[in-house]
Amino acid sequence: MTYILRFPNLNPRWGTLPGPGLPQGKLLAKVVSLFHKECDVSACHMTSFMWGNGHPAVWQHENLEEVTHQRTGDLFGAVSVNYFRHIAKCVKTDTIVKFQPENPLYDSLPDKYLDDANRIETPILFVSGDQNHVFPGANKTTVEVLDRLHPDNNFEFQSIPDYGHQDPFMGKDAAKDVFPSFLRFLQKHSS
Repeated sequence: MTYILRFPNLNPRWGTLPGPGLPQGKLLAKVVSLFHKECDVSACHMTSFMWGNGHPAVWQHENLEEVTHQRTGDLFGAVSVNYFRHIAKCVKTDTIVKFQPENPLYDSLPDKYLDDANRIETPILFVSGDQNHVFPGANKTTVEVLDRLHPDNNFEFQSIPDYGHQDPFMGKDAAKDVFPSFLRFLQKHSS
């Protein structure tokens, strides 16, 4: 198991852990909150710290019901530090690669995840809010790369105005602002 600052994972709930004292996770959450003045929800701050670069990173506050915002720690769980190491490896190699190619557990996966992209036949709608601070531009770039690898595909990209990374799926108005795009795509590709 690998660690960052002795943590095997990062957890958005650390700031609300019960009990006395300041365990390391709770201390980290308090430090992260010092840099996030946009709201008073520690789990929102940790989620931004874990997943992106913004205040907040994962959504636009105005798109969330307050009860959803307050339950951030229940909606997003702990994430192994190996996820972040894997993403760093992909960024360094400028492609999506297997994290541990030497591990026989992953032998069935391609070393480069796009090697067989030309075999994808399933229509895919890639969606991202135009205020996405988690993987800004990634879905649009993915469609462009897939278009080059597989020109006769059924891949589409849609940017959702005034939405972030996660609020297109859990925002208070997602049913009217976002979901009709899903329905249109499904109807277009129904057989």
